[in-house]
Amino acid sequence: MVRIYIIGIVMLLSVSCSDFLKEYSQDLAYVSSYTDLDELLLGGAYLNSDFSSYSYTGYTPYVHMMADEMRENIEYAYGIEYNSNPRDDYFGYYTWQKRVDVGFDNLVKITNESYDWKRLYEHINVANMIIAEIVNWDGENEFEKQEISRIRGEAYFLRGAYYFWLVNLYGKPYTATSAITDPGVPLKLTEYIEDKKFVRNSVQEVYDQVLKDLDEAEKALEKVSRKSVFRADIIATYLLKSRVFLYARDWENAAYYANKVLEKNGQLLDLNTFTMDSETAFMSPTSVETIFSTGDNWIANNTSMRQKGVSASESVIELYEKDANDLRFEVFLNTDYPPYLPCNKYAYNGGEMSDVCTYRTAEAYLNLAEARAYQNDEEGACKALNYLRKHRIRGAKDVSYSGKELMSEIRDERFRELVFEGHRWYDLRRYSVCDRYPLDKAVRNTYTTYYDDGESLVLQATYIYELRPGDPAYVMPIPADVLTFDELLKDNVRYERNAVEIINYN
Repeated sequence: MVRIYIIGIVMLLSVSCSDFLKEYSQDLAYVSSYTDLDELLLGGAYLNSDFSSYSYTGYTPYVHMMADEMRENIEYAYGIEYNSNPRDDYFGYYTWQKRVDVGFDNLVKITNESYDWKRLYEHINVANMIIAEIVNWDGENEFEKQEISRIRGEAYFLRGAYYFWLVNLYGKPYTATSAITDPGVPLKLTEYIEDKKFVRNSVQEVYDQVLKDLDEAEKALEKVSRKSVFRADIIATYLLKSRVFLYARDWENAAYYANKVLEKNGQLLDLNTFTMDSETAFMSPTSVETIFSTGDNWIANNTSMRQKGVSASESVIELYEKDANDLRFEVFLNTDYPPYLPCNKYAYNGGEMSDVCTYRTAEAYLNLAEARAYQNDEEGACKALNYLRKHRIRGAKDVSYSGKELMSEIRDERFRELVFEGHRWYDLRRYSVCDRYPLDKAVRNTYTTYYDDGESLVLQATYIYELRPGDPAYVMPIPADVLTFDELLKDNVRYERNAVEIINYN
């Protein structure tokens, strides 16, 4: 019975992307026990790892490239990038073009622009079905009751997490003055087909729904043991609530839930005693600071030291080089072939850890530091910061900052610590609209053209593109085929973008 049901779901989720909100419903007649729902949860609501259907694999791989954590490898360092060329395929994303699916030559490079939108709504709709069905199961003993509560809590957690993800891609960054009117993403909370046109709910409405879902997840998971690091639990719920409140500038609740995380698990991996080798990566499901991970990994395989590849940006490298004792430099980056330094946080093939959806205790310390700083508790902010630094910097001494210098250090520490984990793009978005200490620097990315002289690639020109604070391109365009299907889903405003500077080599 389970197999029939799962096949039905797969067939359902293969429908046209244009039907993303109307067609994802399913007859649950084949569910014979709560364990069937648990299988459906794992197979349909959690992020999957399909290495065959998406260029370079991974959910939202472009978020790393749109931020200031990556750069193109312009000159020859170690071979030419033949097998993958993300700077070409993701040109529209990482130079913030009006159309993200086109390359430098104005030809379509990404034929499935709506893939992430579609997949996240697919997962949401599976969560909707489970939430609607799980109420029909009570459990005959304490073990079954716990399992049913866990399934319910995980489904609510995932639905909240995915809507939070979507609204921070396709909605403007949260501000108390505009969230009520700024368009976010459509909310669909039912498991059945709704014969109507959907509109974009406001950013505020989406945030409110996310927190409602996480409240339900908290109630369901608070007395349930974690099943696996690849399944959400109460600590993951606390951390996501801390993040949501941080983005919404509710500093009191952001700090409260960060502390709830640390009360449950405040451990950090100590890089002073950590040894990294071919078998052991920093980002590991067995690490003391890993809370939760779901999905696949794009960045481990697709950063390299090869010409025409991509690697850590100069901004990242400069931050590590500010302190020669910062152990993250050689743990998080592969420093064997300078000047281009690939990501080294994960196993070579990405291992088992997502590069956009992994939760770690380090984030809780950083959330707490930022929230405390905005609450004018500078001592509390520095305390959280110093605890993290002692586990990352050889011979770290306590630091004491205040005001703008404190906030700058917290942001730099967040960049150093969470690089290549999918946080930086969203952090830049929210920094750009901060009332206190708003982001005051532009992000610059380059694209270089070459010609082949028969022996090597010869530089022609480097085009420099710029993204300034408050730029409309901090919000992703609604996918074109989604707009074609539903005219009520208005697109976000973005503009054609030309290079602000061109360096010619001839």
